[in-house]
Amino acid sequence: LTEKGLETFKSRVYRAWRAIIRSFRKELEELKSGFQDAKYLVLMNPINMERFEKKALRKALVKFPWLRSIRRIVTKFYYQFRLSPAKRCSLNFLLGLVSERCHSWLKSAVDTLIRYEEQIFRFQVLIEKYPALKNVKSIKVVDESTMRKINKLYQTQFGMRTVETLEMRLKHYLECPFIIVPSVLEELKS
Repeated sequence: LTEKGLETFKSRVYRAWRAIIRSFRKELEELKSGFQDAKYLVLMNPINMERFEKKALRKALVKFPWLRSIRRIVTKFYYQFRLSPAKRCSLNFLLGLVSERCHSWLKSAVDTLIRYEEQIFRFQVLIEKYPALKNVKSIKVVDESTMRKINKLYQTQFGMRTVETLEMRLKHYLECPFIIVPSVLEELKS
Protein backbone atom coordinates (compact mmCIF):
# COMPACT_ATOMS: atom_id res chain seq x y z
CA LEU A 1 0.00 0.00 0.00
CA THR A 2 1.19 3.42 -0.85
CA GLU A 3 0.70 6.41 1.39
CA LYS A 4 -2.11 7.72 -0.81
CA GLY A 5 -3.73 4.28 -0.94
CA LEU A 6 -3.53 4.00 2.84
CA GLU A 7 -5.41 7.29 3.25
CA THR A 8 -8.10 6.09 0.84
CA PHE A 9 -8.32 2.76 2.67
CA LYS A 10 -8.69 4.53 6.04
CA SER A 11 -11.46 6.79 4.77
CA ARG A 12 -13.35 3.84 3.24
CA VAL A 13 -13.06 1.77 6.43
CA TYR A 14 -14.20 4.78 8.45
CA ARG A 15 -17.23 5.33 6.18
CA ALA A 16 -18.14 1.64 6.24
CA TRP A 17 -17.85 1.55 10.02
CA ARG A 18 -20.03 4.67 10.34
CA ALA A 19 -22.62 3.10 8.01
CA ILE A 20 -22.80 -0.02 10.18
CA ILE A 21 -23.17 2.05 13.35
CA ARG A 22 -25.80 4.23 11.66
CA SER A 23 -27.84 1.18 10.62
CA PHE A 24 -27.85 -0.20 14.18
CA ARG A 25 -28.64 3.21 15.56
CA LYS A 26 -31.51 3.67 13.10
CA GLU A 27 -33.10 0.41 14.29
CA LEU A 28 -32.65 1.46 17.90
CA GLU A 29 -34.14 4.91 17.26
CA GLU A 30 -37.15 3.37 15.52
CA LEU A 31 -37.65 1.03 18.46
CA LYS A 32 -37.37 3.90 20.94
CA SER A 33 -39.78 6.03 18.93
CA GLY A 34 -42.27 3.18 18.77
CA PHE A 35 -41.98 2.69 22.51
CA GLN A 36 -42.65 6.38 23.19
CA ASP A 37 -45.88 6.16 21.20
CA ALA A 38 -46.81 2.88 22.87
CA LYS A 39 -46.15 4.30 26.34
CA TYR A 40 -48.53 7.18 25.68
CA LEU A 41 -51.23 4.86 24.33
CA VAL A 42 -50.88 2.26 27.09
CA LEU A 43 -51.50 4.90 29.76
CA MET A 44 -54.42 6.50 27.91
CA ASN A 45 -57.99 6.25 29.17
CA PRO A 46 -59.86 3.81 26.88
CA ILE A 47 -62.96 6.00 26.94
CA ASN A 48 -61.06 8.93 25.42
CA MET A 49 -59.37 6.91 22.68
CA GLU A 50 -60.16 7.49 19.03
CA ARG A 51 -60.32 4.65 16.51
CA PHE A 52 -56.85 5.35 15.10
CA GLU A 53 -55.38 5.36 18.61
CA LYS A 54 -56.92 1.98 19.36
CA LYS A 55 -55.46 0.63 16.15
CA ALA A 56 -52.04 2.05 16.99
CA LEU A 57 -52.31 0.56 20.48
CA ARG A 58 -53.00 -2.89 19.07
CA LYS A 59 -49.92 -2.61 16.85
CA ALA A 60 -47.82 -1.40 19.76
CA LEU A 61 -48.96 -4.29 21.95
CA VAL A 62 -47.91 -6.71 19.22
CA LYS A 63 -44.52 -5.01 19.03
CA PHE A 64 -44.12 -4.81 22.83
CA PRO A 65 -46.09 -7.75 24.28
CA TRP A 66 -44.81 -7.16 27.81
CA LEU A 67 -46.93 -3.97 27.92
CA ARG A 68 -50.16 -6.03 27.81
CA SER A 69 -50.24 -6.68 31.55
CA ILE A 70 -49.66 -3.00 32.28
CA ARG A 71 -52.44 -2.03 29.88
CA ARG A 72 -54.86 -4.44 31.57
CA ILE A 73 -54.13 -2.92 34.98
CA VAL A 74 -54.43 0.66 33.71
CA THR A 75 -57.70 -0.14 31.92
CA LYS A 76 -59.10 -1.78 35.04
CA PHE A 77 -58.15 1.31 37.04
CA TYR A 78 -59.96 3.61 34.61
CA TYR A 79 -63.06 1.41 34.66
CA GLN A 80 -63.24 1.66 38.46
CA PHE A 81 -64.37 5.26 38.01
CA ARG A 82 -67.36 4.15 35.94
CA LEU A 83 -68.58 1.49 38.36
CA SER A 84 -70.94 2.11 41.22
CA PRO A 85 -69.43 1.95 44.72
CA ALA A 86 -71.11 -1.41 45.34
CA LYS A 87 -69.52 -3.04 42.28
CA ARG A 88 -66.11 -1.41 42.57
CA CYS A 89 -63.22 -3.62 43.70
CA SER A 90 -60.25 -2.69 45.84
CA LEU A 91 -57.31 -0.94 44.19
CA ASN A 92 -54.92 -3.65 45.37
CA PHE A 93 -54.68 -4.88 41.78
CA LEU A 94 -52.39 -1.87 41.18
CA LEU A 95 -49.69 -3.74 43.07
CA GLY A 96 -49.21 -5.67 39.82
CA LEU A 97 -47.43 -2.58 38.48
CA VAL A 98 -44.89 -2.62 41.30
CA SER A 99 -41.84 -4.84 41.24
CA GLU A 100 -38.51 -4.93 43.03
CA ARG A 101 -36.77 -3.01 40.25
CA CYS A 102 -39.42 -0.35 39.63
CA HIS A 103 -38.93 3.32 40.38
CA SER A 104 -39.60 4.54 43.92
CA TRP A 105 -42.05 7.15 42.58
CA LEU A 106 -44.22 4.41 41.09
CA LYS A 107 -44.18 2.50 44.38
CA SER A 108 -45.12 5.64 46.26
CA ALA A 109 -47.91 6.51 43.81
CA VAL A 110 -49.45 3.04 44.01
CA ASP A 111 -49.22 3.02 47.81
CA THR A 112 -50.90 6.44 47.95
CA LEU A 113 -53.71 5.35 45.63
CA ILE A 114 -54.38 2.25 47.70
CA ARG A 115 -54.16 4.11 51.00
CA TYR A 116 -56.51 6.93 49.98
CA GLU A 117 -58.94 4.87 47.94
CA GLU A 118 -62.01 6.22 49.74
CA GLN A 119 -61.04 9.82 49.03
CA ILE A 120 -60.40 9.06 45.36
CA PHE A 121 -63.93 7.79 44.83
CA ARG A 122 -65.63 10.24 47.18
CA PHE A 123 -67.05 12.14 44.19
CA GLN A 124 -69.41 9.20 43.55
CA VAL A 125 -70.93 9.55 47.00
CA LEU A 126 -71.33 13.28 46.46
CA ILE A 127 -73.11 12.73 43.15
CA GLU A 128 -75.46 10.20 44.75
CA LYS A 129 -76.41 12.72 47.44
CA TYR A 130 -76.72 15.63 44.99
CA PRO A 131 -77.77 14.34 41.55
CA ALA A 132 -77.84 17.89 40.14
CA LEU A 133 -74.03 17.90 40.26
CA LYS A 134 -73.74 14.98 37.84
CA ASN A 135 -73.34 17.08 34.70
CA VAL A 136 -71.36 19.90 36.28
CA LYS A 137 -67.93 20.20 34.69
CA SER A 138 -66.15 21.05 37.93
CA ILE A 139 -66.77 22.08 41.49
CA LYS A 140 -64.89 25.25 42.38
CA VAL A 141 -63.72 25.59 45.92
CA VAL A 142 -62.32 29.09 45.59
CA ASP A 143 -63.52 31.60 43.04
CA GLU A 144 -61.20 32.42 40.19
CA SER A 145 -60.65 36.09 40.99
CA THR A 146 -59.38 35.27 44.47
CA MET A 147 -57.05 32.64 43.05
CA ARG A 148 -55.68 35.21 40.58
CA LYS A 149 -54.92 37.57 43.45
CA ILE A 150 -53.25 34.82 45.45
CA ASN A 151 -51.15 33.81 42.45
CA LYS A 152 -50.12 37.40 41.87
CA LEU A 153 -49.10 37.69 45.51
CA TYR A 154 -47.10 34.50 45.19
CA GLN A 155 -45.30 35.85 42.12
CA THR A 156 -44.32 39.04 43.90
CA GLN A 157 -43.41 37.46 47.21
CA PHE A 158 -39.73 38.18 46.77
CA GLY A 159 -40.48 41.92 46.85
CA MET A 160 -41.91 41.58 50.37
CA ARG A 161 -38.74 41.62 52.39
CA THR A 162 -39.77 44.25 54.92
CA VAL A 163 -42.95 44.54 56.95
CA GLU A 164 -43.78 47.89 55.33
CA THR A 165 -43.60 46.57 51.76
CA LEU A 166 -45.52 43.48 52.82
CA GLU A 167 -48.28 45.62 54.30
CA MET A 168 -48.38 47.92 51.29
CA ARG A 169 -48.55 45.10 48.74
CA LEU A 170 -51.15 43.13 50.65
CA LYS A 171 -53.38 46.19 50.94
CA HIS A 172 -52.95 46.89 47.24
CA TYR A 173 -53.58 43.35 45.98
CA LEU A 174 -56.33 42.31 48.35
CA GLU A 175 -58.00 45.71 48.11
CA CYS A 176 -59.04 45.65 51.73
CA PRO A 177 -57.65 47.13 54.94
CA PHE A 178 -56.01 44.91 57.49
CA ILE A 179 -54.25 45.38 60.79
CA ILE A 180 -50.96 43.85 61.85
CA VAL A 181 -51.05 43.00 65.52
CA PRO A 182 -48.18 44.59 67.53
CA SER A 183 -47.15 41.20 68.92
CA VAL A 184 -46.63 39.94 65.36
CA LEU A 185 -44.54 43.01 64.57
CA GLU A 186 -42.37 42.34 67.61
CA GLU A 187 -41.88 38.72 66.56
CA LEU A 188 -40.96 39.76 63.02
CA LYS A 189 -38.42 42.31 64.21
CA SER A 190 -36.74 39.92 66.63
